[in-house]
Amino acid sequence: MKVKQTDDVTRLKIESLSKKIKHLSIGESKKSNGQANEFEEAILGLNSKFMPTRTHSLITLKRLIDQKDPLTIKNRNQILTLLKASLSDSESYVYLHSINALSSLALADTDNVLMVLIEAFHDKTRTIEERVNVGQVLVQLDRYIGTLSFFLHLHIDQLNASLIS
Repeated sequence: MKVKQTDDVTRLKIESLSKKIKHLSIGESKKSNGQANEFEEAILGLNSKFMPTRTHSLITLKRLIDQKDPLTIKNRNQILTLLKASLSDSESYVYLHSINALSSLALADTDNVLMVLIEAFHDKTRTIEERVNVGQVLVQLDRYIGTLSFFLHLHIDQLNASLIS
């Protein structure tokens, strides 16, 4: 019963946030090419009751983040919130793709995303599963930053201290 309640709360959070993002991006989609429609479809797909649709939406968002799509990058704070909410999904395919998308977002915007992830990792009000999922994002980011340590040396100490504590 607790899993069902958690899924319902997560779905409500995602639905509310995706409506806000869609509202913000309406003007952009009229000016832009098909990428805006792809972005909107991905955001709306996160509301789906069907696991494959939610998973596909996360894969699309990750690809748009990796491609540095302007509309996606512009809405990165809202996307961060959506991806953190998706970490609570009971379906492993969904939260695993949330981890991958969050890792890409953290790599693309390390200055802003890293501290949010560290705070979420240490947030005792989150379930163990959610904190483990955030920890997986931090470990992936640590691997990525490790290979880029020359450029991102400022973040390595923060990240390593978080994973050790």
